[in-house]
Amino acid sequence: MLTYTTTFQKDVIQVTFQGDIDSESTDIFQEELAALFLLEAESVVIELEDVGFVDSTGIGFILGFIETLKTAGKKAVMASITEDVYEIFQLLQIEEIIGDEVFEGIRIV
Repeated sequence: MLTYTTTFQKDVIQVTFQGDIDSESTDIFQEELAALFLLEAESVVIELEDVGFVDSTGIGFILGFIETLKTAGKKAVMASITEDVYEIFQLLQIEEIIGDEVFEGIRIV
């Protein structure tokens, strides 16, 4: 089961996901996370260090989330990610799709 928490400090929102990002969980959170685009923050920091599994629907959810942030004029930063999930990102060349700048300074755990 996927859960998330948000923390808002100055111009930065931190979104920390816990659990699996898969087809069972993404529909619920797409609408809830849309509220983040209305906040005045300039950057959104995404924490995936507590995510153990991502399926193809989850990859699409993450890509869509980051692209929507960029379209809204926000900077998206991936701060942490598990090694297993990062390997999937590398295999699918996610960094090339959404931009290397999202992954600058990422911590792989």
